[in-house]
Amino acid sequence: EMSMQALYLGAGIVAGSLAAYLVSRQGMKIAASKPEMVERPLGVSQVAKFPWGAQPLMMELLPPYILFGGAAVAASIAISTPSGPLNSLELARGPVLATLLWIWGYYNHIGSQIKVMVGGGNQQASKVSERVLYNTMEQGIPFLALMWMTAACVDASIATSCGLMYGGARMCYGLAYSYYGGFSMACELVTMPNYSAIHTFAAALVFFGLTGKSVFEQLGTSFLVWLPLSLVANAIGIMVVWEYPTGKAAGELNMAYNSQPKK
Repeated sequence: EMSMQALYLGAGIVAGSLAAYLVSRQGMKIAASKPEMVERPLGVSQVAKFPWGAQPLMMELLPPYILFGGAAVAASIAISTPSGPLNSLELARGPVLATLLWIWGYYNHIGSQIKVMVGGGNQQASKVSERVLYNTMEQGIPFLALMWMTAACVDASIATSCGLMYGGARMCYGLAYSYYGGFSMACELVTMPNYSAIHTFAAALVFFGLTGKSVFEQLGTSFLVWLPLSLVANAIGIMVVWEYPTGKAAGELNMAYNSQPKK
């Protein structure tokens, strides 16, 4: 069993490295073509036109990305065999591996930042590598806490599947952020699955806290059940948890003093 796991791990590393190489080379071809550039805030892509339009982020195009994030979580749940909460070291192996995958991705982002620093990257390059690392840290705090609480109190197997999906997606964040030389819609291919996992963990834990039961035992693990539920959890997280009681008010107060005049 251990030799097969090592084989799968090695195959995953090779396949992942090859995929990263191919994606980076495609992005480098775009950069080498000298696309038209425009001035935007530091860290945001300066490319003038994208396959989806003229703006790096277009809110009206987010629904497919949100659906993709929900599908990634629902699929992770659907392929899991529920185990119940952690009650042995055997069940702890999965969350441990998911945590190590996240740490591996974290150090990949540090490695990318160092490459920019020693390679003579400009201010935009430094900002991009900084935001990749900082966003990983910002989201890593709730991810790790919620994954381990879900494993300990609700279901270790499902926490593992969603945690591995999260870590694998987060590993690609630097590639997505850098693909157009700064923040763009490409980043949402990573952040939406990540947010969906975080908010689904939170929803499962709220259910456990209120009832003492596992929502996965009550509702099952069908993809068709968890796709809409993960979308609802994500919507509540972004539109309610992020905003209230203080997030929206603090942001508006900050902008009342510090907003840039509109051109």
